[in-house]
This record gives sequence, C-alpha cells and structure tokens, in this order.
Amino acid sequence: LTDVSFGMDGVGGSKFDYYICDNLLEGKATWPTTDSSVWDFEGIVVVGQGHVVCYNTLSGFGDALSLHHDTAIPNRAIDFYGNEILWTGDNGIELDFTERNVRAFRNRFSNGGNHSMSFQPIWGGPAYAIRNVIYNSKTAPYKFNNEPSGIYLLHNTAVRPGWAWEQLDFTATNFIFRNNIFIGTTDGANVTTEISLADIDYDGWLPDGQFRFTDLWTSFADLQATSPYEHNGRLLNGLPFATSVTIPASPTTLIAPLDARLKADTNALDAGTPLPNINDGWLGASPDLGAIERGSSTPTYGVRPE
Repeated sequence: LTDVSFGMDGVGGSKFDYYICDNLLEGKATWPTTDSSVWDFEGIVVVGQGHVVCYNTLSGFGDALSLHHDTAIPNRAIDFYGNEILWTGDNGIELDFTERNVRAFRNRFSNGGNHSMSFQPIWGGPAYAIRNVIYNSKTAPYKFNNEPSGIYLLHNTAVRPGWAWEQLDFTATNFIFRNNIFIGTTDGANVTTEISLADIDYDGWLPDGQFRFTDLWTSFADLQATSPYEHNGRLLNGLPFATSVTIPASPTTLIAPLDARLKADTNALDAGTPLPNINDGWLGASPDLGAIERGSSTPTYGVRPE
C-alpha cells in the first residue's frame, strides 16, 4: 500500500489473534513533517489480545505501529517483532495502553519524528522492549509520559544527536533497564520526570556529561559513585559499532538504518548481565550490551524475501 493515510486498522473486527506480517506500507506524510498535521496517519493499529505484527516495512505515517487507545478493551499478549520503520512523523511504535504482556522486540526504528518507542501510559504491564535498534529520534528514543508503570527495557541500542535520553515532566514508576546502549552527542540523560521503583543498571552510555534521573549528577563517575543507578554500567570508549556511523547534527537529516553490530575493541562487549530467557547463549564471558550480540546472526528487519 502506498500514499495512504491508514495502512491496516485492526480495530473494527475481531479483537483476537491477528497475524499481520510481510507488508510494505507507505503513508502520505512527507519528511521531515513532524507536527500534528501527520500525527493521525496510522500504519498498523491493533487492539485486543493475541496479535502478531512482524516483518513489515513502514514509512510516511505519524505512528507506524500502535495499540488502539480504546480504554474499554484491554491490550494483552501482543507481539511486534522484526519490523523496519524507516521514518515517522510522530512515533515509531506506541505501546500506549498496554495492560500486560505486550512485547516489541528485534525491531529497527530510524528517523523518529518525535519518539521511536512510546510508553504513555503502561497500566501495570509488563510491557517489554527487547533488542530494538533506534537511530535518529527527534525528541528522544523512549517516551515515558502520562504515568506509565511496568516497563522492561532490555538490550536495546539507541543513537541520536543531543542528549542520549531526554524525558521531561510527568511521573514514571516500576521499570527496569538492563544491558542497553544509550548514545548521544552532548550529554547523558536529562530525565526531569519524577521516577520511583526505577532499577537502572548494566547499561552503556556515551558521551560523558550530566546525568539527571530526577536528581542531577555532574558526570558518569558521579552517577556511579553517589546515585542508586548504574553501579555496574559503563561509559563507552567511543562509538561501539563495527560499521562506521555518523550521527547527524540535526534529527531532520534523513539517514539510513543503523547497523548495530559491535566491533571487537568496544567495551560494550561482555559488559551485560545474564537475563534468563532473554540473552541465553551469549558468546563471550558475559552478554554484550545493546541489541546484537557480537558473533550472532544478524537479525532480519522488514519484509522478508520469498
């Protein structure tokens, strides 16, 4: 489907067990339009339980993948995986209004008009984001607005100009970060959101600078020494990728998807912690940070060849 306002809307029929895979969808939005005029252009929307949305390639929508915001219908047991999101006007995926056991894993998001992954809100969850690759989000890779609770952020790789992660205002509770890579160009984290029951550790960050998780720390060393966070995390020793990566000066620059495979001399190798059923079978002394374990097979993103 090309030049459409809506790609596939799974709201009007059954609320159970859709299989939506291997579709090429191109919306009406034009790059780099990211204002509210394109926010209602939807790629694939589902609601209910038991759906699988996999190996689709999307561009030109406000929101490429999302759950419908019908709060009368619980969103449970839904998987989004292997999707290639080339660019969006608003969010790459909206896991908003997850009730429990909704997973986004092994997807690749490029050129996020505002955020690549949205969690606003999560109603207890868990909502899982696992081994996703995020490149060039305009505002931030992750959005935790509207009081989400119950998020697992595990083994993701996010690269953008500016702050590695910025999250402003609201409240967020009961979330766990493990084995992620956060890369920016100016500073670490600027999270003014009031957070509680937040378990943030074993992640890799670049560059050094300020780190705010409600309270402010002046450097990564200060964060490790005097905060509850990242006691086992690390400051990365440069861009960790085997393929050369140039981070654009502005997120309005349209870039190709990121090859997130790791190089041999990065300190992201063997820097993670074991997570049963998530990173079993790692190849070194410990799991690597980020979306792709060095030496493992490269994931497939987007429409699969016949």
